Amino acid sequence: MKLKSLFVLAVMLIVFSFMGMAQDKYEFAIVRTGAYGGIDVITKQGTQFLKLAKGQDKDVELLKKLNELTGEGWEVFSPSTEQSTAGATNYTYHLKRKEK
Repeated sequence: MKLKSLFVLAVMLIVFSFMGMAQDKYEFAIVRTGAYGGIDVITKQGTQFLKLAKGQDKDVELLKKLNELTGEGWEVFSPSTEQSTAGATNYTYHLKRKEK
C-alpha cells in the first residue's frame, strides 16, 4: 500500500512539473523589400511602409531596420531571397519575439 502511494505521488509530481512548463508565446513580423523600392514592416499592429529617398541604398536601409528591430527584442528566424523576372532581388525576413 505504501509503495502504491509513493508511486501515485511521484506520478502526480511529474505531471504537475510538466504543467508548470508553459509554452512561450511569440508574436511574429515580416520585414521585406517592397516592389516599389521601399521596405515593408508587417506586424500585428499594422503595416509600416518605409519609402526610401533617391540614392539611398535599399540593402543598407534594410539592415539598419533589422538591427533596430533586433534591438527591440525581435529575432530573425527565417530569411529568404527571391529573384523577380525583372532581375531585382527581393529579401524577406521573418521575425519573432516573446510576447510581453
